[in-house]
Order: sequence, then structure tokens, then C-alpha cells
Amino acid sequence: MNKKIKFLWITSSIVIPTLASSVIASACDYKNPSTPNNPETPTPTPKPNPNPSNPEQPENPTPITPEQPNNENIFNYEFSSNLVVNKATEVTLKHINDGDTFTDTNNNIYRFAGIDTPETKKKEDGKFIPTTGEQFKYGKLASFFTMNRLTTANKIFVVPITTKTGKDGIPYADKYGRVVAKIYYQSDNKITCLNTEILKVGYAKMAFISKDPNNIFYTDDSDFYDELLSSQRQAQTEQIGIWSTEANIKEIYPAK
Repeated sequence: MNKKIKFLWITSSIVIPTLASSVIASACDYKNPSTPNNPETPTPTPKPNPNPSNPEQPENPTPITPEQPNNENIFNYEFSSNLVVNKATEVTLKHINDGDTFTDTNNNIYRFAGIDTPETKKKEDGKFIPTTGEQFKYGKLASFFTMNRLTTANKIFVVPITTKTGKDGIPYADKYGRVVAKIYYQSDNKITCLNTEILKVGYAKMAFISKDPNNIFYTDDSDFYDELLSSQRQAQTEQIGIWSTEANIKEIYPAK
């Protein structure tokens, strides 16, 4: 073999594998810049499966129930399947009567405790006719607000309060036989008191509740009273709803 050719063949045999090794070594040493330089990150230890018979059981979050606290409210009432003062009963909506009254599927009528929304109807000559002007306007706004909240709620709870006006000796009824109650609704894992919420948006005023023991609407629930008052003051400060500068409160709530 020609010495020159032999020399080239030997050189190629040495150089090509060396270059290939260098390329492979470079490829193994390459690190994606988006990957942190932590080759010894330990593998997390898997948690024991709470249900071995179902190895693919998903870990669902525990839903908030009325007994549990959520971001803004704490529902601290005991539950009862029957209507009992200061106990919560879950009810199903049948229809909205107006902004502060609704009926459940058992035909119980609930009157929101401590508030009054503008009327949409009035009685004349033994017949109910629509109200007019701002009274009707804000009465409808209140009705739509309550309808929206209760028809879209996951659950509705009522907490009857003690009254002095109970019909037939019922401790939580008004003179018309309606259940006077705090109304709560659950939506998106949050429980809200509708009595205070409708005050905050300016579609109701505080009424038929007092801290005076001699008043017919006396309540010993000072916390609830204070929450209502704070909610109304918020709407008054923000000048919204019936407290807006454009609204005429005397027309919205005419003297009876």
C-alpha cells in the first residue's frame, strides 16, 4: 500500500471516532436553559391511598357546608328538619312574592327579618293594583335582586327569629302567619345572608326590628341588628339604590 494513502487511512480511523465521541459527550452535557440545574432533585414520596380498593380515586376537595367557615361568613346554626327559632332549615324555592318575601314548596311564606323593600302592589277597594313611580321602580329592582339570588343558589336556608306578633301562638310568625326569618343562600361554596346583602345594594331599608324591649319588634339578637344597621349605613354612605341622590325616599316609602 502506498505510504501516503496508508497514513491518511490511519489518521481517519483515529480522528472520526474521536469527533463522534466529542459530539456524543457534548449532547449528554447539554442542559435545557429552562430546566433548573438540579439533577439530584428527590422524587416525592407518594401519599398513601386512603382507599386501597380504588387506586385511581381522585382527591376531591371537601365542599364547604353550612357548618364550616368560608371566606366571609360563618354559619353557626344547628340544623332542624322543622322550623325552629334560631335553627337553620333547608328549604326549596317555589316562587318569589316580592323583594322581601318568598314561598317554599311546602307553601310556607317567609318574610325577611329586619328589612322592608318597596312595594310593587297596593290594596285599593279590596283589590291589589300595581304601585307607581319610584315605589314601583325600586320594588321591582328589589324583587329581581332577590329572584336572581335565590333562583341561582345551590341551597337556601331559613333561620326563624322570635316575634311578638305571632299568629296562632307561633313564636316566629307575623300577624299574617308568615315565617319571619334570616334568609341565607349558598352559592359557589359561599354562604350569604340575603337580609344584609339587599340592604348593602340599597334595595331595602331597615324596618320592623328594635333593641327596645318594649317595642313590638324587639329582638335580643343584637349582632344581627348591628349587621343590618351597618349594611344600611354602607348603602347610605355610597348613595346607591333608594339612598341615591336621584331617589325620593318619601315617594318610595309613602306614609300609610
